[in-house]
Amino acid sequence: MRDRFEAFEKQRREQQGEGRPIQSFLQPDGRVVVVGKRLFKSPSKTFHDFLLHYVGLTLGKKWFSTQMAASAPHPAGDWANALNAERRDPNRGVRKASNGARSLLALAYNLYLIEHHYKQYHQPLLDRLLRRLREKDNFFPTLSETYASAAFLKAGFHLEYEDDRAAGEHAEFVATHPRTGRKFSVEVKTRAGPDRQSEGTALRLKVTKKLQRALAKNLPHDRVVWIDLNIPDETPAEGGGWMGEVINEIDRAESEMMIDGKPAPPAYLFVTNQPYHYNPNAILGAPVIGALGFKISNFQRRGLVSFRDSVMSRRAHPEMHEFLDSLRTHTEPPITFDGQAPEIAFGDTKEAPLLIGNVYLIPGKNGVEISAILESATMMEHEKRAYGVYHTTDNKRVIVTTLMTDDEIAAWRRHPETFFGKIQSITGKVDNVLDLAHFMYQTYRNTSKETLLTWMKDHPQIDDFRLMSQDELAILYCDMCSGSLQPQAQVSQPTS
Repeated sequence: MRDRFEAFEKQRREQQGEGRPIQSFLQPDGRVVVVGKRLFKSPSKTFHDFLLHYVGLTLGKKWFSTQMAASAPHPAGDWANALNAERRDPNRGVRKASNGARSLLALAYNLYLIEHHYKQYHQPLLDRLLRRLREKDNFFPTLSETYASAAFLKAGFHLEYEDDRAAGEHAEFVATHPRTGRKFSVEVKTRAGPDRQSEGTALRLKVTKKLQRALAKNLPHDRVVWIDLNIPDETPAEGGGWMGEVINEIDRAESEMMIDGKPAPPAYLFVTNQPYHYNPNAILGAPVIGALGFKISNFQRRGLVSFRDSVMSRRAHPEMHEFLDSLRTHTEPPITFDGQAPEIAFGDTKEAPLLIGNVYLIPGKNGVEISAILESATMMEHEKRAYGVYHTTDNKRVIVTTLMTDDEIAAWRRHPETFFGKIQSITGKVDNVLDLAHFMYQTYRNTSKETLLTWMKDHPQIDDFRLMSQDELAILYCDMCSGSLQPQAQVSQPTS
């Protein structure tokens, strides 16, 4: 049961994030969903359906109807029109959601997360946020604030929203890391108004100006600046195009920017864009979030980064690296309420999934079925089979294969480590030398210093290596073996 619970929690967090779980329960006439202090009754089958129901009630059905019928609708009204057109399409079939549907769903999920975690009911801040979202001129700047808030909430941070009408200077909110207690003042800036594409990247996006305005505020905590470019352009490949120009602009600002006659303060900088907010009936437009250290040299360093640099950066900035990990993992709203894979929850597979620890009937001698406990299992995707190791009542272990349905294969791809009801280590895809070094470090991080020195005994700098700690030596060894650094002599491979 402990294994099952741990696997369930890991899978749920992969879908829902590290914050407050989705809370709902079924009644005979529908599902009741808890959102902060409110209860919603909805016939929704999926969490996506509920989110669309929720955003309609939260911003107002009458308001949506008015905007959808307008000659120049509010962007959210445009998105709702695209969603309705998609639903009415007789040739819809199975395809990617339109940009309008994706945008409306993202807005709904952001608002749900904010309200579900909200605690400042003694202040009218949530009502003000909704009012600004309904205002066409304030919509995109306010929407960017909801993206930033939702990102920190999914990463498990506790948020305290600041009242911009109060005296003094304020960020959008203060994010507190739940484990370390470190606080961050988060300031959000957005490109809004006419999109002057002919003016070039610097004048069009005005990143330096937005960064300077954010850093000019007198804020009490370590700074995070979230800049939303808000343009319809697709994300350039390999960091080129407008993204490369933005990075170069930030690099110049790092060395030149002055505020009140002094060098600008450091900040964790996130540059984002959601091009799917535009062309609502299309289906193209991948979002982008770029992370940079502004005057923080060992966070998201530009250029070549060694494995040691990567490890030291994680140790120096654990909160921001956990935030980055969450940004990579929690990219879409969950589909199910309870953390199940949607292919299992809504698919055609009738039989219960294979779960480690359960008792099954397996083929025995002479075709007679015998009972056995599933101890471990692995998926052979190309065969569409699961290979299970079963422990029989006569204390033997046998391997039995089970055919998997397409839905089960899809669910396994989504959650390979937890599919069989117990967390199992699955070797991930290695895309570059840093990935390889991190993978090796998990194996050799506790290898004794003596063993590491034996493996590296032929290196010309072996005398320097002997002065290192075990941890420093393990990092160096993985760095050298993965190719992040060029060793001056061949390093022998471990034999055990």
